[in-house]
Amino acid sequence: MKVRPLLFGGSPGGGGDGGENLEASVGPGDRKLLWTSDMERPAGSMRGKRYEVPACLVDLLASRIHLPLTLLTPAVIEDFHTNPAIIKWVKITGADGKTRSVVDVGKYPRETTLSPGQFHEAWDNLLSAYAQVWPEDIVAR
Repeated sequence: MKVRPLLFGGSPGGGGDGGENLEASVGPGDRKLLWTSDMERPAGSMRGKRYEVPACLVDLLASRIHLPLTLLTPAVIEDFHTNPAIIKWVKITGADGKTRSVVDVGKYPRETTLSPGQFHEAWDNLLSAYAQVWPEDIVAR
């Protein structure tokens, strides 16, 4: 089965718009892909479900430090569990005067580098991390 990407202004079946061919109704310069095969997760991929969000990332949330979604992709979470030496740390001093080490979020890629598939996987992981820090009624919002 050959799958074609959807184009803006077309229908998923390629027909149903008065019998016009989808390719004929869109000019060559007007093609804007909604998705490509690069954005898709491989079938049967369960990377995101093998490991829980690491405690060092949950601690960031508990400390009210922004947790970028790039740290919550299944690949990064797996790397944190299988190779903890790659985690970059920074020492901070809290409002209470105590110094502690936290993950240096500035050393990781920006959230704008995520593909749509990675974004959704990371978002699911962020929600599970929220559930570990805050009461259920807050997470449900």
